[in-house]
Amino acid sequence: MPLLASDVPSSQADQLVRTAAAQSSHLHSFSRQELSVLAKKLSVVSFPAKQPVIVADEPPTWLGVILAGSMSSEGDADDPPATYATGDIIGMEAMLSSAPPRRTTVT
Repeated sequence: MPLLASDVPSSQADQLVRTAAAQSSHLHSFSRQELSVLAKKLSVVSFPAKQPVIVADEPPTWLGVILAGSMSSEGDADDPPATYATGDIIGMEAMLSSAPPRRTTVT
């Protein structure tokens, strides 16, 4: 069960995950069954345009898959600004490393 209530029913989450997987270099090889399991375990959360989703200097506590739309990062001294789209994973590097808190803000 997801830790955060989902904005959509599980059937819609399943469709969003399959659509994102078709465009994702990370998820494209998942089977339909694996994608269905993922859809049941995640929280689908909507964000208004330009709202910070990841904030620089916050400790990493989650990662996300963009299921629809796009986001962009401000960039910093080590990373130029970037744009993320459907199927991209955000926050993964911070979650999987022992680096300090998140380096950039993503909106």
